[in-house]
Amino acid sequence: MYRSVKHPVWSIIALICLCLGGCDLMNPAFPQTPLTLPPGLSIEEYTLKDEPPVDESRSFTPVEGTQEEILSKRQSERIKIWHYSSQVLLGGDTLTAATVGTNTGKVSLQVSRNGTAIYTVQLGDSSPIASLRGLWAYDNHWVLEVAHATQKISLSNVIDYNVWGEVVQDGVSLNKQHGYQEAFGFQLMRSKPFYFFKT
Repeated sequence: MYRSVKHPVWSIIALICLCLGGCDLMNPAFPQTPLTLPPGLSIEEYTLKDEPPVDESRSFTPVEGTQEEILSKRQSERIKIWHYSSQVLLGGDTLTAATVGTNTGKVSLQVSRNGTAIYTVQLGDSSPIASLRGLWAYDNHWVLEVAHATQKISLSNVIDYNVWGEVVQDGVSLNKQHGYQEAFGFQLMRSKPFYFFKT
């Protein structure tokens, strides 16, 4: 059986009240739960001279001081944004590949053997693609697969990435050695190296 609503205006008002009531907007004096922060985390507020920035330029003009002065306060905490690593055993040695992203948006990678650096490479811009694709050891070799990324921002503020893969064996780029445009998908099949490449 179908029934029509005789007072659609009242139905809409009731729906709005239910929605606003669920958001605590009907009673702004309602006490809010205080925000608790994890240890070591703090929130600092700075009044801006102009409207909030509308783009992603990350620049702002504070009422007191300068942007440079404000950013310098926590600079040491922003140097390393993230850090990923992978570890394998080669003979009796421990090999570690570690990437580090910095506040400049650039990514670097270092391979170390028992804590001593044996290979370093710059991987370009930070991107949604993981820069460290893997680290392997077989026979008496170590192999590293990485993804290099270059960020491109269009005039309409669209961010795009040019990403290409590289396979490195014992510190030597197989891309350069064999003239590959890119190499990717490394894995060991029956203890033998296998990967894809594009020439």
